[in-house]
Amino acid sequence: MLSLAWLAPGIPAAIADDGGKILILNSSASVKKYATVEEAFLSNLTNPTERVDMASQGAASDALRENLKNSGAALIYAIGSNAYQWAAHYAEQPIVFSSVINWRRQPLREDSYGVANELPSGVPLSMFRYLFPDIKTVGVLYSEKFNSEWLAEATAAAGDVHIELIGEKVARPRRFLRRWPSCFLAWMRCG
Repeated sequence: MLSLAWLAPGIPAAIADDGGKILILNSSASVKKYATVEEAFLSNLTNPTERVDMASQGAASDALRENLKNSGAALIYAIGSNAYQWAAHYAEQPIVFSSVINWRRQPLREDSYGVANELPSGVPLSMFRYLFPDIKTVGVLYSEKFNSEWLAEATAAAGDVHIELIGEKVARPRRFLRRWPSCFLAWMRCG
């Protein structure tokens, strides 16, 4: 458990000291990235563990809730958004999460700790400034449901590199995606 001390300094010391049990809750072990993360985590751990693949048990399963209740785990390690959301709703234990996309939109508890997978929004904006020194504005298509938190952060970061960020909400993302199935769209206006 000491390997988690740098990640989540607020995790109770008792878990690290007594080798408390960790419940590894994986959104879907069939997702290669999730399986890789789980294996890497297990390779650096001496605590007793219990592994749960939500995809095979079903998130709405009473058995899954019963498993959590009876696990005796002192900590939940949630891999993926579904695992984190489920644990945040049902678990009483502290939660460490990883592989959660757009973690800012998640219901974060005081006893939740995690690792962000995405780059800080200022990084691509700095690259835009470097590659296109005369750039003044950047337009972004976004989903209000999934990206509004990111857009707010990106807008603030854009000011640091003297770029105006203009967000355009995609009202019906499925309709938009059907019309542009293989398109990665970045609209930039220089000058």
